[in-house]
Amino acid sequence: MLKKLFVVGVLACITATAVMAQGIGLQIADTAVPLAIGQARVTGGFVVADEVAFIGGRAALGLSEAVGVFADVGMLDVDGADSGPALQGGLTFAIPAAVPVDLSVRGTLFSAFIEDVDVFGFSIAGVMSGDLGQIVPGMSVFGAVGLVYTSWEIDVEIPNLEINGLVILEGSTESFSEDETDPLISGGVLFEFNEVFSVYAEISHIDDILFGAGARLNL
Repeated sequence: MLKKLFVVGVLACITATAVMAQGIGLQIADTAVPLAIGQARVTGGFVVADEVAFIGGRAALGLSEAVGVFADVGMLDVDGADSGPALQGGLTFAIPAAVPVDLSVRGTLFSAFIEDVDVFGFSIAGVMSGDLGQIVPGMSVFGAVGLVYTSWEIDVEIPNLEINGLVILEGSTESFSEDETDPLISGGVLFEFNEVFSVYAEISHIDDILFGAGARLNL
């Protein structure tokens, strides 16, 4: 019974932290306009929320007139735990449509490793963007809606329970896992200073509010 109470207490403390890891990697951080075939882009940025912060970079490449790939690498910092590496990668597909906005679909896989917690997940989202350059030179806006699935597993080491030096309950290592699916809503603004350099800012909701910003270079 004592071991069960200890485990329940630990699990309650880590559940909120593990759920916050849904913000692994940069956010959308882009419009729905596809990269040209063979064009590359690098992005550096950060994402912050109430209990989590991510800083890292993204490399993206246009594979065809509609398809692109990207990969994020960075560090994830969670309150109450050490920092750890975080990875994200995905595909984008531009949707040809006779509408005044650009449309695309993106899918991602992501993972992070923080102390004894392993996090894995994937997301799918539709992205819509528009060019407001006639109003504000270089300005575009973008938004996305989708779903994010997150799964995490943690190993908890339970110490021996001793009274006056007498072990009355031997310790052990317990493994716990949890998963959940959350809606993704995101929106941002992008400013292109020239054909090479641009900056963006974005706010998202995935179980919590996340804010991000960064800069991009077309190569």
